[in-house]
Amino acid sequence: MHSPRIVQMLSLFRNRGPRGFDFPARYYDPAVERAKEREARAAKEMNAMRTPQDRAYFQERIRHSWHREKRDGSFVNRLLVVLGAVLAMLYLIYRTFFEQV
Repeated sequence: MHSPRIVQMLSLFRNRGPRGFDFPARYYDPAVERAKEREARAAKEMNAMRTPQDRAYFQERIRHSWHREKRDGSFVNRLLVVLGAVLAMLYLIYRTFFEQV
């Protein structure tokens, strides 16, 4: 048996449930907004690529973006020349100062 509605309204021990809490955001972060837009664009682009040709094109684009360009070997050549010069100087220093015994 339920209590009458007027008694429910005046009850001192009634459980009203949790109060809602809606805290509005105070700060706008443009970086987060750009990231969300970029994520939405990428998801849209992924959904648009359904055929195997599109998938292969997308994989090639990803591979190309992560691919390092090949060097012509000038860095290695320069490193070997500098290393040879340092070793030659060390040999001359050793021969000049430590072999006079």
